[in-house]
Amino acid sequence: MVKYLTGICLLITVGCLNCFGQGKIERPSLSNKTSSTTGVLDGHKYVDLGLPSGTKWATCNIGTDKFDYYGDYFVWGNPTIITNDNLDWNLRPQYYRQSSFSGLSEYDPAKAIWGGRWHTPSKDEIEELLQFCTFTWTNEYDGGVWVQSKKNGGKIYLPACGGCSGTQGYDYAGIVGLYWTSNASPTETTYNGVYDYSYCMQFVKAEDGTITPTIRTNPRKACLSIRAVCK
Repeated sequence: MVKYLTGICLLITVGCLNCFGQGKIERPSLSNKTSSTTGVLDGHKYVDLGLPSGTKWATCNIGTDKFDYYGDYFVWGNPTIITNDNLDWNLRPQYYRQSSFSGLSEYDPAKAIWGGRWHTPSKDEIEELLQFCTFTWTNEYDGGVWVQSKKNGGKIYLPACGGCSGTQGYDYAGIVGLYWTSNASPTETTYNGVYDYSYCMQFVKAEDGTITPTIRTNPRKACLSIRAVCK
């Protein structure tokens, strides 16, 4: 699968092979287990991974309170939850002309929905996660990764939620994980210089079973997951 995930995101270039028929994918939780929890902030659980910045990572995605549920999907810079009714591009990414929407409730889904000190992680915060944690694939919960701190052993689970091109439905669940950052990409532009790409975290299981999470760019109209952070 890895060789097909270069250049513009797989979800955008080839569309979606199967439509789930729902904008919000909710399946039964596969386990009574939970990821490690070290605290609660503004009503939501977090894990302290011992990161140098002090950033704490939520135990679940925006749109759910279960660690192995997919939660909701969002276009970049718009806190409206994607559903079948707005999947046809009636809903578009809004925040075209700024470098980041982090913490601005008008544009940041994590801030708008969870409130308080929660926000969509920045590119720097995800780079820190990649540097100070190990990523290990598991098939136990329909596919995803355990992210474990090299500092204190704390861990979170990130399901491979797949995503959506914004026009054809959802696919690649259980295969690919794609999570938005709050940062625009200044290197890829359309619409007469207005930025139309943003950064996201991607992970996918290689044929040899290894995981190499990366930060890449993706068109803002893609519908991806968000894992909130706080400090």
